[in-house]
Amino acid sequence: MNTETSSFQDLQALEMLQAVPLPAWMLSADRKHWVCNDLWLEAFPSGWDGWLTLLPSADQARVHRTLEAGLEGTEKFSLQRLFFPDSPGRAWKGVFSPVQSVGHLTGWLVVFSEDQQEELQTLRAVVNSVPLGISFTDRDLRFRMINPHMGQHTIYPVDAYLGRTFSEVYQGHYPEVEEEFRQVLHGGKSLFNVEYTATGADGVSRDLQRSHFAVRDDAGEILGVGSLLQDITDKKRAERQVQDSQRFAERIADTTPALIVIREVETLRLVYANAAMTEMLGYSLQETEDMNREQLFSSLHPDELEAAHAHAENIRNLPDGQSLEREYRVRHKDGSWHWFYARTTVFARDAAGQATMTLSVNLDITERKNIEQQLKESERRFQLVADQAPVMIFMASPDQSCTFLNRSWLDFTGRTPEQDLGFGWVQSIHPDDLEHCLQVTREAHEKRIPFDLEMRVRRFDGVWRWVVNRGIPRLTPEGEFRGFIGALIDIDDRKKAESALVQSEMLTRQLMEAQQRFLADASHELRTPLSSIQGNSELLMRYTHLPEDEKKEILTDIYRETARLGRLVSDLLQLARGDSGLGIRETEVPLHEVVLDVWRDLERMKPDHRFGLQQVDEITLMGDHDRLKQLALILLENAAKYTPKGGTIQMALMRAGEEAELCVSDTGVGISKEDLPRVFERFFRADAARSLGEDPGGTGLGLSIARWITEQHEGTITLESELGVGTTARVRLPIRALEA
Repeated sequence: MNTETSSFQDLQALEMLQAVPLPAWMLSADRKHWVCNDLWLEAFPSGWDGWLTLLPSADQARVHRTLEAGLEGTEKFSLQRLFFPDSPGRAWKGVFSPVQSVGHLTGWLVVFSEDQQEELQTLRAVVNSVPLGISFTDRDLRFRMINPHMGQHTIYPVDAYLGRTFSEVYQGHYPEVEEEFRQVLHGGKSLFNVEYTATGADGVSRDLQRSHFAVRDDAGEILGVGSLLQDITDKKRAERQVQDSQRFAERIADTTPALIVIREVETLRLVYANAAMTEMLGYSLQETEDMNREQLFSSLHPDELEAAHAHAENIRNLPDGQSLEREYRVRHKDGSWHWFYARTTVFARDAAGQATMTLSVNLDITERKNIEQQLKESERRFQLVADQAPVMIFMASPDQSCTFLNRSWLDFTGRTPEQDLGFGWVQSIHPDDLEHCLQVTREAHEKRIPFDLEMRVRRFDGVWRWVVNRGIPRLTPEGEFRGFIGALIDIDDRKKAESALVQSEMLTRQLMEAQQRFLADASHELRTPLSSIQGNSELLMRYTHLPEDEKKEILTDIYRETARLGRLVSDLLQLARGDSGLGIRETEVPLHEVVLDVWRDLERMKPDHRFGLQQVDEITLMGDHDRLKQLALILLENAAKYTPKGGTIQMALMRAGEEAELCVSDTGVGISKEDLPRVFERFFRADAARSLGEDPGGTGLGLSIARWITEQHEGTITLESELGVGTTARVRLPIRALEA
């Protein structure tokens, strides 16, 4: 007992406090004197105002305000719902009673007790708030408590139960439930999770679950039966949905044309397999379940063992959401090997996150593998045949990229498959042909029609060769377009032969046309001297007594025409030999000596002309000596023939790089611009004004022969002339040495 020197030291007051069976204390009106009993010190070891600090901090302010307000008055008051951390689950109440003497307040008697009403209210609030039906019946099975949730799932309202026994409420109905109550009451064992379906007061049928348990006092004596009722309608609906989903998944799994397997990671024990196990491998589920790890690996093809062990290790480290893919062979029960494609993922893990089970979906791809093997064999045979083919063979995909080139292409181009597969092949196509090639093949791919084109391809030695490129669409039996297959054939020799043939035909036509012109001109040119000879001969025969001077003149005309006829026949024969393709006989010719010989002869024969010899270089070349001399003679005679007496004739022979240039010029009558382009035509004679008033005696074939001789020596001949001024003939011949 705690005491202080005051009026409270009165022995009767102290004995009174000790006699109170609850924690109690007395406080003087001025709050200076305080005394308590032992029960207070046991329950709240503190002074009259220190006990406030034992309350939770959240309650201290509320309680302090109420206390101060009460002590300021003189009326009895109380503090409700006092919760102390040292007394969990217990609510306290403090009652403050005023102590008066002669009508004056002398102090306060304070008694603390547990607030049973508060606990009961709290318990009732909890029970009513629990989302379960709760009831309590005593040993007579009389309902003493039932919460609203229990009433929602029964056919009677809550008030119909309280104070009445089970039999009074249900009138003999539900005897099995009453029996459950009695088993718990007499046996003391709980009965849990009895499921049933019932219709509530609202007329709705629900799935419910009831449990019963014995309610005991502190001494362990059974006071009655507590019941719990839970609405499991949603749960049962979800379970049925799960079951339906499971049955649906099982039906899908059993009808899926794939083997679905769940295995343990460590032992490879079969946990689940669908019906495809028997269909695809011939084993029953029981046979497969009985297989141990060694037996499973022994059923794999020997070539698959290493990959299978690696796969088993890799699956352990596989993250969630990812899968492993592989193709493997496994032995069927009948001994045959079947190919499978599998996709495996982790199905379950332990608490440490380690994979414990795997799920794999396996497709039988034996037929596909057989087709692939047949295709590879077919492609191998095709490769052998294609590589032996004497033509270049290619295959292209639908996007026009090249997927195959045979050995003939690689040998022809000197390139590798790595360089030309895809679109690298275009580097071997001639730039001038590439655009046309791409356009033709692009159109063929779009329309899926054959194509045929000619183009040039670069050979390994850098030479461009003409080829014909033919391609046809590749279609599967189902009509699927797979691209093109085609061949390239070297037609360069044929192209050259065709070109030569075209040129030969053109030359033949030209020769025939020239021959026809030649015959027409020859007949005309030959007829003129023959007519003159014939006329003069008839004149001598008819008139035998002509004077001698007239006879002599007629004979002179006959001789002149005969000589002219001889020259004409000689020139015609010369051109005929050229037209027939007869070549020249080449030897080393000192060209400077040849032209000087002709020059000197002309000087002697034409004393009435002035001759000017200019630069003459010593030049030796390969050629026909007689024809080169004839060439010089034609040019110098033409200059003399069309240059009047007293006119000047000049000649020069110069070395111009790798060519010899012979230049003959005169101050003759010249050639008009209209006639100049035709001077090399056979039998062409310019305007009669060039004849200087008399027939020059030419055949009209000289310049034609000169051009033929020049071309046979791979040279060129040109004429520059101006009417009334003169003409310059210029011949350029290549200087070639005698080949060893």
